[in-house]
Amino acid sequence: MALSIKFPIKIGITKDFEDFTNIEEKTRFELKNVLFTNPGERISVPSFGVGIKTYLFEPNTNATTFRIRNSIIAQVDRYLEDIELTDVVVQQTRDNSIYVSIQYKILDNPTTSVFEVTVSTSSAMETSY
Repeated sequence: MALSIKFPIKIGITKDFEDFTNIEEKTRFELKNVLFTNPGERISVPSFGVGIKTYLFEPNTNATTFRIRNSIIAQVDRYLEDIELTDVVVQQTRDNSIYVSIQYKILDNPTTSVFEVTVSTSSAMETSY
């Protein structure tokens, strides 16, 4: 059963658009989308997104880390209703990168999953699940 269309949009085997068929894969995509979308980037939903890359040039302080963490929690609570957060860890490093670990449960599923990402000023993004 298809859950939603995969992005970037591609034609699938049956000449339809490729779909997410795995709830875990769809959830990871949604978390990544919330983290990397800048507020104001979605025309119809201007408050959507954490804009994690915008924090790379903020001061490396506890206050900045606290703001990032609170923004992640607020965005997931508001826009990803199928996810229950169990823990959010944000760490800024000396090399001007931000590490985020989101521990979550998909509703109606007792399994806890972890989404981890390191964002840096380089173009490469490290993501693990």
